[in-house]
Amino acid sequence: MQTIINQTGISASTAGFDQEALASARNFRLIMDAMARPGNIVRLGLQKQPVGKMSAGSQMVALTLCDHETPVLLDTSLGEEPVEEFFRFHCGSSLVDDPSKAMFAFLSGVPDADMLSAFSVGTPAYPDRSTTLVIEVDGFDSQPDKGLALSGPGIRNVHYLQVSGIDAHFWKWWPGNASRFPLGVDAILVSDDAIVALPRTVKLMEIA
Repeated sequence: MQTIINQTGISASTAGFDQEALASARNFRLIMDAMARPGNIVRLGLQKQPVGKMSAGSQMVALTLCDHETPVLLDTSLGEEPVEEFFRFHCGSSLVDDPSKAMFAFLSGVPDADMLSAFSVGTPAYPDRSTTLVIEVDGFDSQPDKGLALSGPGIRNVHYLQVSGIDAHFWKWWPGNASRFPLGVDAILVSDDAIVALPRTVKLMEIA
C-alpha cells in the first residue's frame, strides 16, 4: 500500500517550506505514518529541487525533524557547502563529525560497519537519545515473496520490501541493531520523493 500526498505548501524555488507551520505538521504526520507502518512506501509528491546532492525527500525529513536542538552529521558526499548552509539557515542545526553526537545522520549510502557501530543507540534511561539514520537509496518496491520479509510492531503478519541501491552489509548489520531494543538506531530510507521507515523494532529476513 502506498500513500500519496501533494505537498502544495512547498515551493520548487526555495529550499525551505513556504507555509512552515502547515507544511511541517503535514510532513510530520507523513513521517509518523511511515514509522507506525514499517516498510510501507510513503510517497510525498514533492516539487522541490535538490540542494547539492541531497534529495528533496531528505530535505523534507530535515525541515520537519531537525532544529537547533538536533545535532546533524553529514557524510562526505552530502557535506558540501550548499547542504551545510541549508541545515544552518533553514534548520538551525549544528553540524557534528562524531557519529555518537548526532541525533540525525544524513547519508548518501550505508557507511561501513565501524561507523554504523559508532552511532548513538541511546541509554537504558533515555533510549530516545539515539541517532536516526536518513539514508539515500535508488528506489523501492513491494511485491509478495520477494526481497526482504519484515515483521514486528506495526506489521500485520509479514511485509515484503525490495530496496535498490543499498549496500547488502546494512541488512546483515540490522538484526544486531534490532536485538538491542529498546536501544538501537532507527532508519528512514529516502528515494527521490518517497520514504520507508525502519524503526529499531523491525525484524527482517532476506528471502530473495
